[in-house]
Amino acid sequence: MRLAPKPWWLFWYPRKTWVTWNGTVYHPRGVDPSTKPHFLTHEAVHVRQQSQMGRWTFLWKYVTDKSERLDLEAEAFAAEKQHHTTEGWPSKRLKFAVELAGKPYWSAAPSVQAAVDAISRYESAQ
Repeated sequence: MRLAPKPWWLFWYPRKTWVTWNGTVYHPRGVDPSTKPHFLTHEAVHVRQQSQMGRWTFLWKYVTDKSERLDLEAEAFAAEKQHHTTEGWPSKRLKFAVELAGKPYWSAAPSVQAAVDAISRYESAQ
């Protein structure tokens, strides 16, 4: 996994967004990735997913299929659990679920509860 500041050609992504493509994790400019281990863990899951299914297949599924996008992101969010306390994880999982059901992830989940359930399935599998 390589790390690099977001290049100019990702200008259309929101400034604070992290993006993984072809084994490289692009982080917001001015951010030291070593201070964000939860983001690195999340993006490492996307690096593996892209490697296993092929980056173009990953992109196609992510962009065109909400249920696939939900599964891809739920797995990555579940991996972040290791960076949170047992007490703090339920509220963090709920925050991620709200994002998955809303605008940041193009309403990948049909509801917040569906997103919580998807993340929980991956937690159980780890």
